Amino acid sequence: MKTNFDQLVSKDCKRHIALLISAAQVDIQADPLLHRACAIDLVTYCKDVPSGDGRRLRCLLRFKERMAINLDPKCAEVLKSRTQLFARAAKALPLESFNDLVEQLSTSPSRNYFLTVGLSFVGIVLITGVFCGRVTKRQRVMKNR
Repeated sequence: MKTNFDQLVSKDCKRHIALLISAAQVDIQADPLLHRACAIDLVTYCKDVPSGDGRRLRCLLRFKERMAINLDPKCAEVLKSRTQLFARAAKALPLESFNDLVEQLSTSPSRNYFLTVGLSFVGIVLITGVFCGRVTKRQRVMKNR
């Protein structure tokens, strides 16, 4: 199911598989293939990192990103496929909280665009409020005379 994640038609099925994939992202032991492929690298580079909350997986990903340290080729290949799978699963899951929205916007390549649009909207509302407030205040003053 994980390998054919993009071909799933049912939205409920796709959401359920995406939840399972995101659970594997939290604990590396939930994904036996990844855990077996990276067992030596886990012991070598991440032995002091406690399991849970995705800490051991993040440790491996940090070492993978560093060019000076070479992970086992099978581990590097499985890590690459899993990070792509995690990204596809994250797109299929709905946002559950405001923190999820902020995290997704901060990692988005279009974050500058969203920031510009948001600040422009706030600026337009502020300027409109300032000018409309002055106009209505003038009309009240004219009525009182």
